[in-house]
Amino acid sequence: KFTYQPSIPDKHFNIGHWNYAPITMWLRARRPAMERVLGDVWSTLRGGYAAASAPAAAAVEANLPGFGYKVLGALGALLGYNLFVMYVTNRTEAWMYLEKLRLYSVGDELVRKGFFMSDAED
Repeated sequence: KFTYQPSIPDKHFNIGHWNYAPITMWLRARRPAMERVLGDVWSTLRGGYAAASAPAAAAVEANLPGFGYKVLGALGALLGYNLFVMYVTNRTEAWMYLEKLRLYSVGDELVRKGFFMSDAED
């Protein structure tokens, strides 16, 4: 039932031992608490995902009956995302080009001032 199965004999649990690094003993003492914390984190994430995805799944089931409509809905979502990205790219392409030219001019200015020259090139 539980994953905590100690492999270190109990006579070495609370004291140092020549065969085990101190971190091994420290981790062994804290493993049940760490497993409890990780288990709680996992159950919280699982419950959060279920709470967030349940309304979307219910809307898909209610509005897209059958497998074919669900496939068409997924393709429509992908097409909509593609159109959105295209719209944003078209609106910002000129600004990104100007920013690239500005960064190039800054780099070119630094090269002309000798910023990137090594001691051997001086």
